[in-house]
Amino acid sequence: MDLRSKLNSINKPSLKKYVPGHDKTAIDFYNNFVNPMLPKCKTIRAMHKKLMAYANPEKLKKSVFPIRIFGSDKSEQKNRRGLFSKVFGLSVFYTDNSFAYFFAKMAFDNDCPNNLCTEMRKMMKAFEFPYKVTIRGSLKSESKYAAFPASTKSPNITTFYKLAHIYDVGGDKGCEYYYQGKSYSIGEICELIFPRGNHADWKKDPKAKKYVRNLTTIDPKYKDLAEKFLVAHFLRFVHPLNYFLAPKAPYEGRVWNHFTPFNGKKEKDIGEYPPLRAYAAEQFEKRYPKEYREFLNLIMLPPNCLANMKSKVGLDIDIEYDPDGLSQYSSAAKPAKQNMPKQSSGSHAGQSIKAIFINLLKGHRLSQQQIDDLRDKAYCSKNLGLSYAVLIKATDLAPDQRRFYYRPDGEIKDYLICSQWRERHLSRVDAWLKDNGLN
Repeated sequence: MDLRSKLNSINKPSLKKYVPGHDKTAIDFYNNFVNPMLPKCKTIRAMHKKLMAYANPEKLKKSVFPIRIFGSDKSEQKNRRGLFSKVFGLSVFYTDNSFAYFFAKMAFDNDCPNNLCTEMRKMMKAFEFPYKVTIRGSLKSESKYAAFPASTKSPNITTFYKLAHIYDVGGDKGCEYYYQGKSYSIGEICELIFPRGNHADWKKDPKAKKYVRNLTTIDPKYKDLAEKFLVAHFLRFVHPLNYFLAPKAPYEGRVWNHFTPFNGKKEKDIGEYPPLRAYAAEQFEKRYPKEYREFLNLIMLPPNCLANMKSKVGLDIDIEYDPDGLSQYSSAAKPAKQNMPKQSSGSHAGQSIKAIFINLLKGHRLSQQQIDDLRDKAYCSKNLGLSYAVLIKATDLAPDQRRFYYRPDGEIKDYLICSQWRERHLSRVDAWLKDNGLN
């Protein structure tokens, strides 16, 4: 099947529903859950060859590269999904996690299009390759400015699964993009080279009949970093050597997996667990030694990245998982308690954390990038373990969100602060403060 035909039928067949299970260790879980669903070796090798050709550092100007950023916020003013830019002769566009699902579905279907590299280049250059999956439509800004179409056919990865990336695509702490002795997150690189900008920066190209932004003021000293980052980010994002299927992460109070490492801290998102990701990396390297070396050579990992992942707690986890959900751990399944006193178990932590963010806002200590991060629900989930954005614009607050946010009194008028904090969040907030130089 060619690439265009595959994309037109990406929703079929659906990934099979997994069988509920219970494993004592991450190795057992890998053997019983992860390994049986991995793509066939010939599929991995075929996709590796074609994706490496697409990201060939000698032919970057022939390709168009996705950047997974500025795509998870619902704000019209902040979202940049599908918007096309050029810098140093390189072509890029912003997207969200769903872009990777097209490639993951090809891999798990064991159906690598023969013309993947050449046809992808043609479709990208013609603005025909979908930049995301859409089920409920697009924001008005996307509909106007996006150069690429959105696919209404979902690969259905997230029906029962999470696409678990081994090496973080966003370059979070410990897994940043490493260049000339310095580690960068995706946000830091974009601030230097691929900034969010304003919608007015994109101008209608009369020839392409698409909105295009030409970044002509970026310092030329960043050209080499830009080239290496686009290759590394693309391969981390879509290459099947960097992900596996895991049970879904918690969502809206529901839980599909639950495990307890030997430190006793209960977790509900096995796809993010560093020792499992490290173990998967080791197994992939054993199975594909040549391909894995080629992959690692281009993804800009910092020194000791894998060793640091392995050191995070351990492999004894005692995990349960069920595609229909684990009701005993899902807050959505618990009946509401009546006549509860105002002081809940998490109220002390909530008051402390709210006070921290109030002081940061009042003291104007947060950079615009930090504010943008705290308004990003996905970022807050990953870095703070919170199911909501920490900050929300007062003008963006929907009626059904009011109970989740606190409106500070006095001089803070622009933002509301999330009120859904618990004791378990204290250590995550403390670590975030230290990482951002705010402690």
